Amino acid sequence: MAFEYRNRREDVYLLQARKGQRGKPRYYFGRKLTGEPVEEVPEGYEVFESPERGQVFLRKLQPSCIDPTERETVADGIRQLSNVDHFIVSVEEDSLVVYLPTQSGSEASDLVKVLAGPDALRVPRFREARDRLVRESEHHKAMRFQLLNEQRRLFHVERWYSGGSDGCWMHLHGPAPLSDLVERYAEHLGAESFYELY
Repeated sequence: MAFEYRNRREDVYLLQARKGQRGKPRYYFGRKLTGEPVEEVPEGYEVFESPERGQVFLRKLQPSCIDPTERETVADGIRQLSNVDHFIVSVEEDSLVVYLPTQSGSEASDLVKVLAGPDALRVPRFREARDRLVRESEHHKAMRFQLLNEQRRLFHVERWYSGGSDGCWMHLHGPAPLSDLVERYAEHLGAESFYELY
């Protein structure tokens, strides 16, 4: 039986393998079983769900100097200080990257009201539909907390600027303790003031 992983869109991915050119197994996830089922994640590998689209991959373990409690510091700060309904905090090398859905909670609410009537959100199944629309939408980079000093645990914060052809990270503040940066900048996520940060 293949190892299963359910992504944020509730799609089930099955871990499987096929022989590569040199006879070694090549592992991959698929929504249908097309190779030999693999029962558990091989040693030295990890499951990775793409924050942008929810695609699921098996990849070699990615070492990081980010402590799991630092990820929680960012997530807790966003929950407490912002008006964002849904977000993803991804550990990427020496950084904590915050992704926001392309469809906001208010946009999803408006869509549900158009389709099901102005009082639709009083009904639990329509509220669930709204939440699912937000959760399953594509996500985009918004803010990054990058570790600069591993011994003193100092970070700097950047916001994603999508202007131009590719976009880039724009420095906002730091180095400073992570909790200070979260307290100062988390409130801007999902707000108009985010675009005024520079």
